[in-house]
Amino acid sequence: MSAWPKSSCCSHDEAHQPERESPTAASCCAAPTYTPSSVTPLAVQAGQELTRLRIEQMDCPVEEQLIRKKLEGDAQVIALQFHLMQRQLDVLHTADYGPQVVSAIQRLGMDPVLIQAGDQPKTLKPSHGKKTLVMVISAVFLALLAELGAWLVWPSWMVVALSVIAIALTGGTVYKKGLIALTNRNLNINALMSIAVTGAVLLGEWPEAAMVMSLFALAEYIEARSLDRARRAVDGLLALAPDEVEVFDEQGHWHLQPAQTVAAGSLVKVKPGARIGLDGVVQAGSSTVNQAPITGESLPVLKQSGDRLYAGSINGMGELQYRTQGTYDESLLARIAISVQQAQQSKAPVERFVDRFSQVYTPIVTFGALVLA
Repeated sequence: MSAWPKSSCCSHDEAHQPERESPTAASCCAAPTYTPSSVTPLAVQAGQELTRLRIEQMDCPVEEQLIRKKLEGDAQVIALQFHLMQRQLDVLHTADYGPQVVSAIQRLGMDPVLIQAGDQPKTLKPSHGKKTLVMVISAVFLALLAELGAWLVWPSWMVVALSVIAIALTGGTVYKKGLIALTNRNLNINALMSIAVTGAVLLGEWPEAAMVMSLFALAEYIEARSLDRARRAVDGLLALAPDEVEVFDEQGHWHLQPAQTVAAGSLVKVKPGARIGLDGVVQAGSSTVNQAPITGESLPVLKQSGDRLYAGSINGMGELQYRTQGTYDESLLARIAISVQQAQQSKAPVERFVDRFSQVYTPIVTFGALVLA
């Protein structure tokens, strides 16, 4: 047996009226019904295994495309599922093929780490720190000086020196990624930038080479920061719900249980001032609930028997007992987080067309330029 883990339109006043469950209601004022998450885990069939990997270097779509092209051509790899915001990759493959998958990703210059079943989510470090920002800003500044020097006819050695330093500050990573991409016959942006900067240097256009490289590094930094901000926003949203909730068990006792393990239909108690951990319907008790973190309502809403509760809301001064209406992943809070992740990773139709077009156009143009040069 393999040692790799396996996975088998109401008005404002109306909004503050008590919310009663109405399964047949179809108007815009009816209590919403949320279906399970549309992010469906990969289904494992007989003779298959699911390997989950955390890849710190996978922080933008460029790395995703490189990995996808490397693994999708492998007959032993059945399906891939990327989670860029978590820098996680799920690979469905044939039995005992996990080590080969890891090895293939390592050959791309990345360091995948196996995620074992039951591992706690890891706090990811920012893709680029202050040191990277200082290097990028310095490179852009030096490239501008080189351009100014070329325009003002400074000594050529000075212009070349400024350009070389600017390229050295930001070009190492780009050239490394570009070489890996070319080795794997992938003309991604890193490969194209490496070719463009090298060509400019060979033509003696040092300031242009420095400017192209430094501006590309700046764009990469901004993109990585954007992804980090979206990731922190999702983490902050999920942090609204408590990790544990008080559940009524079959022996008639209340006990703390991780929110992610609570089954639908369980009876949960929330104390005064505590956060609500799961979506559900009030069974007993009466209290005002602050739903502002979820719905944006400015005033607390009175909740009584039959009213709906949302995970992440803050209970008022009364104790409530409620029946959960789904699992943790089916809560409105989790679905909002999933929607943010999907929006971050999804592509517009025109972007998908450009990707397909570039697969043909880019090699032709690059080859033509090399021939003409």
